[in-house]
Amino acid sequence: TVDQALLIRNRAISADLIAYGKGSDVIGPELLANGGFEDNFTGWTVSGAGWSAATNMPPEGAKFAYCWKPGSSISQTVAASGELRLAYRAACSGVTRLVVTPDAGDPVTVTIPTRASASGWPDLATVDVTLPDGATSVTLAAICDSGVTRFDSLSARTVTAGVDVEKSRVPVIHKLRYS
Repeated sequence: TVDQALLIRNRAISADLIAYGKGSDVIGPELLANGGFEDNFTGWTVSGAGWSAATNMPPEGAKFAYCWKPGSSISQTVAASGELRLAYRAACSGVTRLVVTPDAGDPVTVTIPTRASASGWPDLATVDVTLPDGATSVTLAAICDSGVTRFDSLSARTVTAGVDVEKSRVPVIHKLRYS
C-alpha cells in the first residue's frame, strides 16, 4: 500500500500531502541562500541603489526585499541542471521580472503580474523551468523595471519528475487546495 500522511498547518485552507508513490515529483534541496532576505542581501549580488531589506509586514519571517528604483536588480548564481522549480511571493505596482540565465542556452523570463498597488501579499507562486542540455549552473535575477516591487520566500529547487519513490522511500510534497 501507499503510505500517506496529511499535515495541516495553522488550520490553513491549504495543506501539504507527503506521499510515497509512483509518478511523483522529487523536489531537491533549496539552492538559493537567504531567499527570505532575513540576513538582508547576504548571498545576493545587488545592482543599482534601489533595493533594501524591509521589515514592515513581511508574509513570512521578519524581512523581505523591497525595490523602489527601476533598473535595479538582485541576482544569485547556483549549480543546477535539468528542471528547476521557482517559488516566490511578489507584489509589484509596475513591471518586474525573474530571469533565469543558464550557463548554456537562452535565458527564460518570468513576468510577475502587476497588482493595482504593491500592498498586500499574493499566495506563493511557482513556475517550472526546464534548463537546456549541458547547463550546469543558472543565475536567477529579480529585476524591477518600473514601479515598486516586493519579494519574499524566493526559492529554487531541482525537480525530478515521475520517479518511482515507493522503492526509494523518498518523501515527496504535493500542494493541495481545498475549496
